[in-house]
Amino acid sequence: MSSIKTTTLNIRCDYGRFRLEKRNFIDIVVFSQGFWAVFAYRWTSFLLSSVRKRLGTRHRIVLHLVRYFCRTVQLFTEVFTGISLPAPAQIGPGLLIPHYGPLVINHAAVIGANCFVHHGVTIGASGIGERRGSPKLGDRVFIGANAVVVGPIAVGDDVMIGAGAVVTKSIPDRAIVVGNPAKIVSYRGSFDYVRYAGMEQDDARANSIALREPDERSTTEREALTALARD
Repeated sequence: MSSIKTTTLNIRCDYGRFRLEKRNFIDIVVFSQGFWAVFAYRWTSFLLSSVRKRLGTRHRIVLHLVRYFCRTVQLFTEVFTGISLPAPAQIGPGLLIPHYGPLVINHAAVIGANCFVHHGVTIGASGIGERRGSPKLGDRVFIGANAVVVGPIAVGDDVMIGAGAVVTKSIPDRAIVVGNPAKIVSYRGSFDYVRYAGMEQDDARANSIALREPDERSTTEREALTALARD
């Protein structure tokens, strides 16, 4: 599959996530700043990767011009949406950013498929020297409002990060973390909060659900966790 086909497919997946939030075409395309930011990221990322692939280390001037163009698009996107999605970042299909910014994702961050990122989130670099790096997030990760995920850490599949959590250490699959510093409170995963087209037929999701721990939380604990995940 060509890069342009992949980019188009990714945008369709992104759009589908917004549709599942009960938004119509006009609401998504005209009024959803999150979709604007993701749409701009997809095309600048495609442009930058295509030029790098074709030119390699040759024609450095052309490569620099493309980089500056992508950064200019990113700047305008940040001004109008408050959301920073650098073209070099690696973001899988089906990214949902339901609200207006601010939101910052580092250029070296890696984000898997069908992730859900709320406003106020920072996914950034941290550390010094060889220990400096950016997070790598798995698939179907939910990140609540104002959470911070930083450093050369790995966040597993189906992880749920509560609102306001500060994550500086790696998190295993299906973990639910809350607080500052973030602590694991269960391994029930993000399944109740991340929806996307075809999820019932997704073998990876089904296999992960089969491995999650039983729900032994009290009603009070469930209500508290739901509040942390709210918009």
